Amino acid sequence: MKKYFLERTEPEEAKQIIFETLKKLLTPERIGTEHIPVANSSGRILIKSLRARFPVPREYLSAMDGVATRAELTAGASPSNPVILKKGEYVPINTGNLIPEGFDCVVRREDYWEEEDSIVVRTPHQRYQNVRVPGEDVLPFDLIAENWRVIDGKIVALAVQSGIEEVEVLRPLAALFIPTGNELLRPGSEFSRGKVYETNSLIFSDILRKLGILVKIHDIVPDDPEKLREVFEEASKYYHMVFVCGGTSAGEYDFTAQILKEKGELLIHGLNLRPGKPFVFGVLNHTPFFGVPGYPGAALFSYEYVVLPVLKDFLGYIEGSATLQAKAGRKISASEGEDHLFNVVVSKVGSDYYFYPIKQGSGPLSPFIRRSGYVVVEKGLEGLEENAVKEVYISVRKELVDKSILFVGSHDLSLDILKEILWREWRVALNIVNVGSLGGMNAIKKGSAHISGVHLLDERDGTYNISFAKELGLKNFVLLPFLKREQGFLVREELSDKIKSFKDVRDMGLSFVTRQRGSGTRILTDYLLKNEGIEPSEIKGYGNDVLNHLEVGHYVKVGMADVGVGIKPIAKLLGLSFIPIAEEEYDLLISRDFLRDDRFRYLSLAIRSKEFVEEITILGGYKHVFSEVPKLEG
Repeated sequence: MKKYFLERTEPEEAKQIIFETLKKLLTPERIGTEHIPVANSSGRILIKSLRARFPVPREYLSAMDGVATRAELTAGASPSNPVILKKGEYVPINTGNLIPEGFDCVVRREDYWEEEDSIVVRTPHQRYQNVRVPGEDVLPFDLIAENWRVIDGKIVALAVQSGIEEVEVLRPLAALFIPTGNELLRPGSEFSRGKVYETNSLIFSDILRKLGILVKIHDIVPDDPEKLREVFEEASKYYHMVFVCGGTSAGEYDFTAQILKEKGELLIHGLNLRPGKPFVFGVLNHTPFFGVPGYPGAALFSYEYVVLPVLKDFLGYIEGSATLQAKAGRKISASEGEDHLFNVVVSKVGSDYYFYPIKQGSGPLSPFIRRSGYVVVEKGLEGLEENAVKEVYISVRKELVDKSILFVGSHDLSLDILKEILWREWRVALNIVNVGSLGGMNAIKKGSAHISGVHLLDERDGTYNISFAKELGLKNFVLLPFLKREQGFLVREELSDKIKSFKDVRDMGLSFVTRQRGSGTRILTDYLLKNEGIEPSEIKGYGNDVLNHLEVGHYVKVGMADVGVGIKPIAKLLGLSFIPIAEEEYDLLISRDFLRDDRFRYLSLAIRSKEFVEEITILGGYKHVFSEVPKLEG
């Protein structure tokens, strides 16, 4: 490790040194872990990532007060030609109630009126309209929270709902605070001239305890190098971290740096910070030592500006509160008659902040865990146009927003693996927005994302992504190979030997679930239909769109559809049969400016890591082909 002595280390460099040292020394193996009931885990540090065991909700629930009925009975309804439903064709229902068997939608109370033995419905309804379907919030295997993140009440609640009973957490860290100085008096003792009461321990032990650290305050130690060496040596044996107050400068009685240099490693002695310059950081017997000035103001500034942000990063604290001006990454629709709140993710791309809405609704809890914050679309507005500047109320620490990576593009299961690695190793948040491959390409073109995942088939020559990038006129980008993956039909086992083509799907009258327009899977689906001479309208359920592969698999798993097109790992995860139809190229489209960013280096290291390669191998259906040699650049 590089050593610093009587040098002014830049605060950002100091933070990096401290974080890397803590990560190296304070491992779960050294600190220890324990398994506890998830219901009692709020405030603890998660060691093993949480993934949902069951869908949330698990059953079909009413999202409104009204009546449950069958969507087909409301077909053709209009104000001028209402549909009359008789008793037995509907049943009254309240929000949160289980949808009775045989019914598949809910008509809101304000959308019908009652007569003696019937109701009158004036609007047609779709299947599952005003219904919370299984998995609306999270699906089995969805990532709820990454490891090395502080668990909060929202994570606890969603974990319980998804069937998680126990979690592995870090044991509490133990720290010793050592006040030093001949001039100090213990609080409560009789005052004498030339002395001051030692109160820094009261300030800083409170700060550390609020981070969940167990703090013991040592008796005042005089400015005696032999006594200090003895206390430091003893402290290093029994505590995970040691905080020394006083003796951090270069004066006659400042021994902290000297002892660390002689007996351990002195990594920092002095910050380029005023007040707060006399700061020390080093290691003794594999234990991190922090030395802060005796003056309270200088000590507080060094804590607030350097130590606290690093400790929060290391421990996985994300919560914060601020506002910032950001641009809408895409158009957002809202109702005019009321203020509308949207959970969003926010990242800094170049010199601008961009936000994207994520999963909305009154029921889901997962977006409150994933979000960076929220925006308000005020009453009277029909929404926000793309690039509209809006105030964002962020609910995470702003420094986490500034160093997050914004991924906008096609969904893949491997992204959650990268999300876990990036957070655990570098505390870099990967904000994932699933808009399909074309949506991702447009985001890179407009400069509103760092990176996109794309898999767009050119049916003219069988290549992927290159022609689309050229035709869209992309500039300032690179297209890097990432993964090859198998696409195929996802079906339940009883249909596995009956489906070989879309002709079979059509002829058997099977219901189908599609990915959204602009997604690579939708383009592949349309290409295969065209090759078989089948119109999309001939496929039952074509146009019932979902946003990712896991949703496709879940629809098939629970019987909301008979068949869908998705990637092979989904079949393995959900216990479905997989009938291969294509191997495709899933590439990364990256802003050229982002290649020079440290965050791209972290991303590249994560993709190349042994852990990532092993995880996608276990999932199956992938070939790891990542290279920083571009397939195309502009």
